[in-house]
Amino acid sequence: MRVEHRAGSDVPVTARESPVGAFATSIDVAAPTGLQASRFRLADDEYVVFRLRQAPVGALSSAERAVASLAAAGRSNQAIAATRATSARTVANQLARIYRKLGIGSRAELAAVLA
Repeated sequence: MRVEHRAGSDVPVTARESPVGAFATSIDVAAPTGLQASRFRLADDEYVVFRLRQAPVGALSSAERAVASLAAAGRSNQAIAATRATSARTVANQLARIYRKLGIGSRAELAAVLA
C-alpha cells in the first residue's frame, strides 16, 4: 500500500488534488481518532488519504460558539476581544481551535458552517 504525499511534505494529497481521485472510487478504511480515511484504487495502485474529521458545531464549547458567531458576523479579533473582555491573541487561539475542530480554514467557511 502506498500513501501519496505532496512533494517535500508529510501531508497526504486529498482526492480532489490527486490525479487518481478523478478516476477512483472511495472505500472507507479505519483511521485514528479525529481523522477520516479513504482508500482509492486505480488499477494495481492503492492510495490512502487521511483528512481531519469535521466535528458538528455542537462539539464547540459555549465560549467557542460565542467567538465563532461573532467572527462569522464579520467582527475583527480586536472587536471580539473587546466584547468578551479577553485579548486579541486569545480570540486568535480560539478561532484556530474552532477551525481545527470544524475542519475549515477561514471565516468565510465558518459563516457557511454556522448558517
